[in-house]
Amino acid sequence: MNRFCIHAMILTILTVALAGCGRDASKDLARIEADVDARIETRRSRSQPFTGKTDPSRISVLIEYFEVPRVLFNDYLSENPINGNDDRFRRQIEIWLRTGQAKLRDMMAVQTESGHQAKTESFRDILYPTEIQSTNNENGDGMLRNFNTRKTGAIMTIDATLTDAGAIKIILNSSLSSHSGPPADSSAFQQTDLSTTLIIANGSYVFAGTGKQTDTPPDSLLAIFIRADSFQL
Repeated sequence: MNRFCIHAMILTILTVALAGCGRDASKDLARIEADVDARIETRRSRSQPFTGKTDPSRISVLIEYFEVPRVLFNDYLSENPINGNDDRFRRQIEIWLRTGQAKLRDMMAVQTESGHQAKTESFRDILYPTEIQSTNNENGDGMLRNFNTRKTGAIMTIDATLTDAGAIKIILNSSLSSHSGPPADSSAFQQTDLSTTLIIANGSYVFAGTGKQTDTPPDSLLAIFIRADSFQL
């Protein structure tokens, strides 16, 4: 067997192997999409339908922060509108999560009775200096002085009301803050604040905005989603 034949055989084997990998990847993606769709249908089937009564009702609100590559985010929005019911967009985020292309950074949930306010927060205090005093030593080191503390973590405050049409009105104030770097580096803080008023269909997701944290990769952003559910007591 000459060298040309050997090269041709190797090329054929590689081509078949790559085609097989492509088919396997397509099958994996199809399985992920089918599983995501099944979970969505299960959630919808468990949502309580609107009975026409707004009182007494309880409302549950979920906020999620996803780290998403800018390219994927831009490609999706270039083909799909944001129309106030973003279940389709949230489905795509879930697929990106399952395929390792996106990451869940944080999430918070809270319940309250219709017409009432609720707040949930989870944070830790970071101690940082506001002044560095020179010690005039050979190393040029300084002494840290006058410390302050700053909270890092997540906070969500909502006012939630069930409307006469069965939708949920949310007045939301949320904050996600982080610190990445040496404790003495006060410039390593970054905070994403979101204040908005939304009308959300019961059991649906709404894309609420974007943000960024200190350790978010330069080619990624935070996509923020809100879901609201209501049920009768």
